[in-house]
Amino acid sequence: MQISLVQPNFRQGGKAFEAYWLPHSIACVYTYVEHKNPDYFDLNKIIFKREAVDNAAKSMRNDDVVLFSNYMWNWQYNLELSKRLREINRDVIIVFGGPQVSEFRLEEQIEEYNWVDSWVVSEGELSFELLIDNLRNNGRVEKIYKARRLVDLDIPSPYSNGFFDSILEDNPDIKWSTTLETNRGCPFKCTFCDWGSLTYSKIKKFPMPKVYQEIEWLGKNKIEYIFVADANFGVFPPRDSQIVDVMLEVQEKYGYPKVFNAN
Repeated sequence: MQISLVQPNFRQGGKAFEAYWLPHSIACVYTYVEHKNPDYFDLNKIIFKREAVDNAAKSMRNDDVVLFSNYMWNWQYNLELSKRLREINRDVIIVFGGPQVSEFRLEEQIEEYNWVDSWVVSEGELSFELLIDNLRNNGRVEKIYKARRLVDLDIPSPYSNGFFDSILEDNPDIKWSTTLETNRGCPFKCTFCDWGSLTYSKIKKFPMPKVYQEIEWLGKNKIEYIFVADANFGVFPPRDSQIVDVMLEVQEKYGYPKVFNAN
């Protein structure tokens, strides 16, 4: 199965705008399923920055499945690209997920953007696994996927398993930013919060060895900026203090990351 992954971000930086974000979210979803089906996927393309829509669509014209990770900053681009892709590839399965896929507006989105085949609500790993099982078993997909949350977060890392290695090798002049998860969930339900879909839920922790391995990879590969995506980093003081200590050790060892930021 030929597949492409789309999570474009804006170019950024203090002066030269030479920095991009690694597409961490969509990489987590893909590596989770690819790890269980190592010989099933032929990864065609990873779009992490805005390309000319027509060129990007043509580069995916032979794909079987294209995953789009949607945020407020890439929503319009993804809509335009996916619509153009549908025009040149009538058979491709177009899948939309990410925070911009709102359960509160889902029916409206499905009706308005009818070229999208499937919509993934909330966490994507188990939903994408189910979608692939549907394709393999009966050649069809559901319109909406909303699987349960992952119980065990001892899952493959797109960092330490080498998923991003080729991106870094092919783009040596880019200064990279990325996301680090040490836990998922939030026990609060603040009215003003736009953190994500897992508020008012039990916090689940990633294994500490996995977190340490990822921090080591990030430092070794000269990732300049790390943003911790946890809703409340510091909510587990002893554990989170250990993570900060490891981050400082890695920074001293490699000179990276330059910046470590958290909610």
